Amino acid sequence: MIDHSSNIATNQLIDYLGSDYINKYLESQGYKFTKVNFKLMGDHIMPWRPGTGRNRLTSNELTEMMVQIYNYEHPSSQVLIDALNRQYDRVIGYAGLQGLPKTQWLGEKTGQNSKVIGTTVAAQINGEKYIITAIDNNTANVPQISTSVHKIAEYIVENGQL
Repeated sequence: MIDHSSNIATNQLIDYLGSDYINKYLESQGYKFTKVNFKLMGDHIMPWRPGTGRNRLTSNELTEMMVQIYNYEHPSSQVLIDALNRQYDRVIGYAGLQGLPKTQWLGEKTGQNSKVIGTTVAAQINGEKYIITAIDNNTANVPQISTSVHKIAEYIVENGQL
């Protein structure tokens, strides 16, 4: 579900745990806006008992989740870091960091739906860990997102911390 962006695996987790449990847990962790109300689907396949309402996720909360993972704030952080490091889709953040000195890609989670595409990248830049989230609404312009990640990392390389 993490390293290959599998809708099936994500939907199985929603079936197993239930949206109510997932949402209560997210709320207990301080995520006020992130909600899981509907299973993930492709262009043509509607999952069984898909749910009601819309899923919600803000770039700030997604970035905070990654910060917590890379700060080892959860017992399973290393498992998640290993999965993020195996991310199969490397055309956005990974590609954006290529060729930059003093920069190492650590892991990434990409995502796309009918309205947005984006990535949250973990990178080591100048010896410090950074989490960079870049999204594009509606146009699905992967090269532009990759270029944005590159420019942010390049700025950090040249100027130090943001």
